[in-house]
Amino acid sequence: MNPLSRLFTPGEQRILLFLTGLALLGFSARFFTGGSQAEVDSLCVTLEQSDLRVDLRHPALEDLIALPGIGESKARAIVQYAENPGFSRREELMNVRGIGKKLFEGMLPYLIPLDNETAVEDSLLLVDINRAGVEDLMTIEGIGEVLAWRIVGYREKNGRFHQVEELLEVDGIGEKILEKMKPEIILGE
Repeated sequence: MNPLSRLFTPGEQRILLFLTGLALLGFSARFFTGGSQAEVDSLCVTLEQSDLRVDLRHPALEDLIALPGIGESKARAIVQYAENPGFSRREELMNVRGIGKKLFEGMLPYLIPLDNETAVEDSLLLVDINRAGVEDLMTIEGIGEVLAWRIVGYREKNGRFHQVEELLEVDGIGEKILEKMKPEIILGE
């Protein structure tokens, strides 16, 4: 007599047998493939390379591929552009096919400034919430078309923003969205 028949119904026994087989299959696959921990570790190393810095005068393909949002084809296009005509400013990355403003801004912390570039030039990439139109406002993290129109409407009704925190008065903008926005905006005159 089957000792499990006193504890489980025939249907439950089949499920238990299936789950046991599935577990054994998983352990066998891990044993025979050597596990996937090495792949996970290498992925973590790639993603945690905060000290990664890219010089656009002589960019390495591997370094470019490690940047967020850059795959092999975009990396090759950047290397090709670096060879001809070459980069004189980091902002010229947006001349490379597939590199838009948002992707460029994500890459910026990893790029070594080129000759005569300063942090002031980086601030040119920020969006002036007192002058920006709907399309420019939509480039800000967390701002879609509806919120962009609300910001413009609020500004037209109340005048310029004097403090970033005034954005909290715009319907739909809370603390979380404001925190996402702060690194990307400035208060112009």
